[in-house]
Amino acid sequence: SWSAGARLTPPVLEAGQTGSATFGSALALRGDVLVAGEAAAQGAAPGAVHVFRGGGASWAVAKSLAQAPANPSFGSMVVLAGDTLAVGSNTAVYVYR
Repeated sequence: SWSAGARLTPPVLEAGQTGSATFGSALALRGDVLVAGEAAAQGAAPGAVHVFRGGGASWAVAKSLAQAPANPSFGSMVVLAGDTLAVGSNTAVYVYR
């Protein structure tokens, strides 16, 4: 049977700024690493990707990534393969190691 372990919310990126309604619309999980994409709503702040580490009921933000220059669709797709993270937007795919 399934039971709730944790509820993750988007971190505050800048003073007073909270995540968008799309937080978690793109997810990738490998072991103790969870990646949550947060593409921005149309005309809103730039998209972001948040990397969490942990497990069960205990998760913490390890890193937040944003594309420069800002792209609202950044984070609309995420894939973890080994130690490589691919992040999609409407214009490109960004690869992180």
